[in-house]
Amino acid sequence: MFHVTERAAERLRTVIAELDIHGGICLRLGETQEGPKMVRAQPRPGDTTVKVGDDVLLVVDAATAGRLDGSELDLDESTERLVFT
Repeated sequence: MFHVTERAAERLRTVIAELDIHGGICLRLGETQEGPKMVRAQPRPGDTTVKVGDDVLLVVDAATAGRLDGSELDLDESTERLVFT
């Protein structure tokens, strides 16, 4: 699994609040040709849940989670974008 920095966790919490995500809907991390993308979605069987503390921040399918294993999700403060390193 990948590590989520506290800066990235705070940004994800803000996105979740702005999108008013609740009630069984979550923020899903997926891969596109342009790179990782996050969308509102229902959790699916086999998803990996990414938590920081008690907060569920993302769900990720098993294949994506495997490819991101060992990486870190952080906030690039110059662009305000979430990036994997």
